Amino acid sequence: MIDRNNFLITLAIQPIRTLVFTQQKRFRAKINIQKPKKSHPARLAVEIFTKPFISNPASNLPLWERCNNIRRQERQKIQIVNPYENILAKECMNWFNSSNMTAIFHVNSITEHDKFDVAVALKKENMYLKHYQKKILKIAFPGTNYEVLMNLIQDTISESTYFVFSPEIKTEKLYKITKKAPQFLLLAGILHGKLLSRDALLKYGQLDLTTAQAGLVQVLRAASGGNLNRQLTHHQSTLVTRLKQIGTIEEGEKDKPCDAKE
Repeated sequence: MIDRNNFLITLAIQPIRTLVFTQQKRFRAKINIQKPKKSHPARLAVEIFTKPFISNPASNLPLWERCNNIRRQERQKIQIVNPYENILAKECMNWFNSSNMTAIFHVNSITEHDKFDVAVALKKENMYLKHYQKKILKIAFPGTNYEVLMNLIQDTISESTYFVFSPEIKTEKLYKITKKAPQFLLLAGILHGKLLSRDALLKYGQLDLTTAQAGLVQVLRAASGGNLNRQLTHHQSTLVTRLKQIGTIEEGEKDKPCDAKE
């Protein structure tokens, strides 16, 4: 039998389950930023004691003379050209002028080992991987036909711009080598002094110039080659024919026997 009194007591002392809602609130009033309250006397004494009493010598100067950023920009405008940079600029222009094919690459993050492997593969095909800083290109390009390349290089990170120089046009081999290294992204190229886009450069490499030239000659011969040759040599052949006729007439008159009455 369950004791009724004990059962009623246990029901009476059961804890009541309630949800407590808490919210953080700043102590006292909000901080007034425009009109802050005065500091505590002890803190105010420390602030007065730690306040620097040495005057700034540049306090009387205008703002544009006190700004360090403006001074830094003025120092950057004054460029001191190093003689070694002139040597590198001449070397850069020598590569551009002596190469029949120049490819411009943007190289993403790559290890020196992978970059060395690409340079070795290019060297085997008589192609050379070079890198020049933007400062060197600014010295080399002004006043030349390659000045327009600065617009292309400025859009990319100059430290990631690499050039591949080759005395021969080998776009197919260049594409095969750089395809193995996805960090090398072909931007443009220069063939015989003409700037070409990436697609135009690769399309030029897929062309068979010997077959194209033979087809052009065959078309010219079939269409108007014979007639054109006849028209160009018409006056010369007519003149030669008339001179031959005059020569044969004169020889025939000399070979006639003289008249007996004469």
